[in-house]
Amino acid sequence: MARLEIIERIIRVAAVVMFAVLTWVCLGGDSLLAVQTPIASFLVHLVVFFFLAAVAYVGWVEAASRVAIFMFVLAVVLEVVQIMLSGRNFTLLDLAGNLIGVGLAWVFFKMLLNFKRTIRA
Repeated sequence: MARLEIIERIIRVAAVVMFAVLTWVCLGGDSLLAVQTPIASFLVHLVVFFFLAAVAYVGWVEAASRVAIFMFVLAVVLEVVQIMLSGRNFTLLDLAGNLIGVGLAWVFFKMLLNFKRTIRA
């Protein structure tokens, strides 16, 4: 197995683990990510979804467009589900952090692909 294939598999496993952890956190798991101020919460959501989406895009390069749609849907669903959970609250600022993080990861991913093409040329 080529080194690149091993790295791609590791990234895919990391993406699945991050999906599981993020789902646990968003559905009420105890977390160090629980912060008190709205701006800090926004930044945490942005960073978590940026890294989650970036790993997913890199792990599934051939399906990145579909993964991007899935990530945007996941970002919305995980926030909206909190309306129904006791002890959790829905905020537009957190939703914005989720969506901006996914969008920034898409920009990062496209820049990475462009850089990779430039190097190969």
